[in-house]
Amino acid sequence: MTYLPLPRRGATPRRVLTIAGSDSGGGAGLQADIRTCALLGVHALCAVTAVTVQNTVGVKGFHLVPDQVIAAQIDVVLHDIGFQAAKTGMLASPRSSPPLLRPGATTARMRRWLSTRCARPCTVMRC
Repeated sequence: MTYLPLPRRGATPRRVLTIAGSDSGGGAGLQADIRTCALLGVHALCAVTAVTVQNTVGVKGFHLVPDQVIAAQIDVVLHDIGFQAAKTGMLASPRSSPPLLRPGATTARMRRWLSTRCARPCTVMRC
């Protein structure tokens, strides 16, 4: 049996915020990001951008999470837990990327941080 790496006793694990959609099939999105973080020994924090209706055949549909809810998820984990890195996945609407960087959506500190240090790998989704 293989066990996931754990931080040494008394150490705080590194934290990564993943901003992405939830995959009902479990093979992509937040679910895949969480597994990857666990295998790397880091703690995953999440901001859900959409809930997908998908399986191994394809994406059948999705439900968008409102922009203000996405921003609120980011703000609460930033101010309580904090994180050293962020990764975006499915930003389902053209408005989903900018709300993270728009004034009023998140703190100024967070907007600056995301604009310079956030990986953005997911660019296309087909329904």
